[in-house]
Amino acid sequence: MIKETGWSQAQVAARFVPVGAEVGAHHLTHVTRSHISQWVLGSHPEGQAAPILCETLSRRLRRTVTPSEIGLRPSDTYVPTAPEWSVDTRTVLRDLGSSDLDINRRQALAKSA
Repeated sequence: MIKETGWSQAQVAARFVPVGAEVGAHHLTHVTRSHISQWVLGSHPEGQAAPILCETLSRRLRRTVTPSEIGLRPSDTYVPTAPEWSVDTRTVLRDLGSSDLDINRRQALAKSA
C-alpha cells in the first residue's frame, strides 16, 4: 500500500503525525520511519494508530483504505467508546465526603485488619 502512495516510510510517518494530531492523538506525535518499518515488517500498531494509518493512506490514495487492506485484523483497530456508567459527579463527591461513608470505611478497614 505504501508503494501505491509513492511515499517513503519516512514520508508516511511525516503525514501520519498531523492526522493523529487532528483527532487528538498527541501521544502518537513521536511516530517515525522506524515505527512504519516495524508495522510493514508485521508488528501491529496499537490503539488509535491503526485507524490513523488507514486515514493517512486514504487521503493520499483518495479512496478508503481498510485495515484488512494493510494487513491488520479488526481487533487491531481502535474504536473509542463512551463510558458504560452514568453518574452525577456532584452526588458522588458529596457521598464521598459524607461522615457516614467515612465511618463505614473505617469500620470496614478495622474488620479487615
